[in-house]
Amino acid sequence: MEEYVIYMLETDYDAKRITDFLLSEYSFDDRNHTPGEIMQLKNNAIKSLGENNYFYWYAENKKGEIIAAHGVYENEQKTGGYEGDYLVVHKNYRNRGIASKMMDLMLEHLRINKARYLLVGTCDTDAYRAIRHLLEKKGFKQAGHYPHYYFEGEGKLVYYIKI
Repeated sequence: MEEYVIYMLETDYDAKRITDFLLSEYSFDDRNHTPGEIMQLKNNAIKSLGENNYFYWYAENKKGEIIAAHGVYENEQKTGGYEGDYLVVHKNYRNRGIASKMMDLMLEHLRINKARYLLVGTCDTDAYRAIRHLLEKKGFKQAGHYPHYYFEGEGKLVYYIKI
C-alpha cells in the first residue's frame, strides 16, 4: 500500500497548505531563493485556482500532511505550450518515486488536454541534480542555458518535451 496519495488542487485551503509546505524548511535543499521565487512560492498555488490551464497537484502522507507539490501552466502564447512550476518533495520522503509519479500524472493530464509541449526550468547547481536526472529519464531534452540567471554563479537550465 502506498504511503501517500496524490490529489489535484481544488480548494483555497489546500492551496494555502501547499504554500506553507513550499516555504517550509522541508521543501528545498537550496533555500537561497530570489525575490521573484519567493513571490511565486507564496502566490502560485492560489493563483492556479483562478486561471484556466494552470494546474497543481499535491501528495499527502497518511497523516494528511503535504509531502510534495507540483504545478504547470499554459504559457502566455495560449497555443498549448506549457511551463512547469515547482516540483518539490519533502526532504524526508525523497527517493520513493513520488516526484516521478507526480510527473507521470501531470504529463498524462497534459496529453488528455491536448498540450503541445512542456518547458521546465531548473537551476544548474548540484542541489538540483536529482530533478535534472528525472527530467532526462522522462524524455526531456535540455533546450537552453542561461548563465547567472538566478544569482551570480547560478544559471538556469531549460528542458523541453513534446507532448
